[in-house]
Parts: sequence; C-alpha cells; structure tokens
Amino acid sequence: MKLKLIDVVDNGMEEVTYGTCDWCMSTGFEPDGHYEFELENGERAIVNFQSWCWGDCETLPVIENAIDFAWYVSRRDFPNVTSDADVDFYFVLELIEDYWKFKEAMDNMMANVLGRDED
Repeated sequence: MKLKLIDVVDNGMEEVTYGTCDWCMSTGFEPDGHYEFELENGERAIVNFQSWCWGDCETLPVIENAIDFAWYVSRRDFPNVTSDADVDFYFVLELIEDYWKFKEAMDNMMANVLGRDED
C-alpha cells in the first residue's frame, strides 16, 4: 500500500509527568504534535510524537526536512500496511530510521560523485 505524509503538526514542547508512583515520578518537557498520513484507500492515520508506556515516554526523532521525508514516504510501498491501524508509533519510528539510512547513503553517493571527502 502507498502512503502520503499530508501534515506535520508541531505544537512545541509540553510539560509532562513521568513515572507511575511516588518513587519515580518527575516532570519534564517532550515535543507535542503529530504526523498525519493518508493511505491509498483514503483512510487517515494520526501518529503522535510521543508514546507512553507505564509512565515512560518515547519520542519520535525530529525530522528537519518534512518535505524531503514526505517525498521519501510517497516513493515507498508498504505491503504490510492494510489499514490505518498498521500505521502506529513504532511503524513511524522504523520509517524514520529507514529514511535516515537512505539519506546517509544518498549523501555518501553524492560525495563520491562530486569527489568530496565526507567525515
């Protein structure tokens, strides 16, 4: 199935509470926002920047160029995606990691073509 990244909503930082008991409870700041994807069947999936499990917060890495990321997503095929429920936090986390690997490979290729040494 094809996907399109149709919106990125960034609401800045949000004060959150970590932990589930008096021993480990604390506060901090996490990014607040979401990605919105559209599947080729018309369904939409909204994936928050944060995922919570027992008081622990996982945060999606920041994408500096959303337009480039949207292009990358639109060129991929996702055979394991059959509905919006398949596009969740961990799916997007893996997608971002794949995007970074792709970008690094493209940057290295361009450096070789142009004869530059990349550190």
